[in-house]
Amino acid sequence: MNKFFKTRSAYSWILLLGLVLGVVGLVIYILNSTTGYLAGQDAGITVIVLSVISLLSMLVLFFMGDKVKKFRDTLFIVSGVFIVVSICLFVHARVSIAADVWFIPVNYPPAEGTTLTVAIVGIVFYVFSLICVLISAFGSNLSKEIDTVTTEKEA
Repeated sequence: MNKFFKTRSAYSWILLLGLVLGVVGLVIYILNSTTGYLAGQDAGITVIVLSVISLLSMLVLFFMGDKVKKFRDTLFIVSGVFIVVSICLFVHARVSIAADVWFIPVNYPPAEGTTLTVAIVGIVFYVFSLICVLISAFGSNLSKEIDTVTTEKEA
């Protein structure tokens, strides 16, 4: 296991950071959709499903990137596109709240402003996750080769 983590390249660690940021964004989306001002309303299952698929493909790329070289580009495309669609659907679901708070600033409940702020934070986490995926996708390799002489001396 130690050898596995030593062989990960910087692009691989950036991908793992993107995975963590995506999980945080997903948790914020779920909490934002089911509590506070939006409690009792439909939490768009499409965003959740697309986010989970994207996060799973990032997980596969991080842990099995060397074993699935044929599908590496496809997994990066799936991750990126599904995050973009999740961001778009997340923003679309919160446009009416943003309009109420920013463009009709009369008589909106304070919970609506809080909901909008939390939604913006969730969207930012999704965007940073997308940036990490894009950076990793342009990396040449997710693992680095370890010098066999160094490995033999350590053993």
